[in-house]
Parts: sequence; structure tokens; C-alpha cells
Amino acid sequence: MLIERGAIVKGGEIKGVSPPTANAKVSCVMLAGGGMNTGQGIGKTNRMGKYAIDRPVKFQEVFATLYHNIGLDLNGTSLFDTSGTPQSLVDQGIEPIRELI
Repeated sequence: MLIERGAIVKGGEIKGVSPPTANAKVSCVMLAGGGMNTGQGIGKTNRMGKYAIDRPVKFQEVFATLYHNIGLDLNGTSLFDTSGTPQSLVDQGIEPIRELI
């Protein structure tokens, strides 16, 4: 099946934060397929959804998870910017989301 080989990534802001604010410190991402251990919630916010209180996840960890699942070496793979300078896929020390791999 395609869902076993490909991944679905859906992101957005958390609705229902009261009062709405442009400086909320959280968002949400849904990941499916791609060989991940899905069907779980990771992390928790305060009751108003304004900040993480348990297991915060960085966006770079989401990318690291996707890169890991397609077989890219996070520390050994670089992309080159328009000036020819090598750029890492993710910042040093960023790891895939352990609960998903």
C-alpha cells in the first residue's frame, strides 16, 4: 500500500485557544504512514493550549523523523545553498522522534 511507503504530514495551529493570540508557543502536526509507529499523541499543552507542559517536540525533530524513515543520514547528508555552502538537514543534536521510530 502507498501509505506504507509514503508519509502524510498535516500541520496547523491549535484552534480554540482562548483568547486567540499571535504569539502562541505551540502548534500541531499529524503524521501517518511511512513506517512510523502512529496512533498516539506525543506531548501535552497547558489547558489553554498556549505552551507545552510535557514532551515538547521541535519542528526539526519532525523533519529528522521523516529523513530517518527514508534512510537519510542526519549527520552525514548536506545540501548546498545557492552560494555553494553546505547546509545540514537539521541542526546539530536534533534527533528523530523516538516514539515514532
